[in-house]
Amino acid sequence: PKAPPPPASTPRRSSQPPPVPPPPPEPLPASRPVTCRLVAERTELESAPLRRACKRYDAAFCGVDGAALSQQYVKGRPPPPRWTSLMDAGTPPVEDHNFVSLTYGEAEFVPLRKLLRAVGGVRDGATFVDLGSGCGRVVLGAALAFPAAKLVVGVELVPQLHDAALSAHALLLDFLSGPADGCFGLQSCDLNDAAAPAHGGCAGASTA
Repeated sequence: PKAPPPPASTPRRSSQPPPVPPPPPEPLPASRPVTCRLVAERTELESAPLRRACKRYDAAFCGVDGAALSQQYVKGRPPPPRWTSLMDAGTPPVEDHNFVSLTYGEAEFVPLRKLLRAVGGVRDGATFVDLGSGCGRVVLGAALAFPAAKLVVGVELVPQLHDAALSAHALLLDFLSGPADGCFGLQSCDLNDAAAPAHGGCAGASTA
């Protein structure tokens, strides 16, 4: 004969009170119109000449796409160099990945001036050199923001970016002071071939 089933266990009653449901969410306040006011970044600048310089700087670079110019140059470059090991003939060749690694970054007038001032600025009579000057945003921004600099020079390897820098410089030439008076240079060459123009003798925009 089968054993009788065990008696059903009686559930124990909990001594804890039942949980209290959360209160209903408060109704949202009645919507009201919100005024959004967009302010040009150059209004942060403390003087009218600086604000005018910023406006001209923005106009000179508004149609320049430095990233696209840099990529265009990278696509047209020859394959990167490769080296074989002289110690182990079975080792696969090593490829120089840095050969086509051209990191490009943009600069705007107001943040650039803040950054340069945070590290001491470009002092009166000082020389400012931008290696890898791209389309000239940093070097022209420094010349506009610190017109008392003795010499401002940009050196760029990519010809397309250098040409864009020359175009921007031509648009700003009538507005520049200080470095525009024979103390501003743009060179398109490798760093090893770059030569800083002498004070008082460099062209406003030169290639090497």
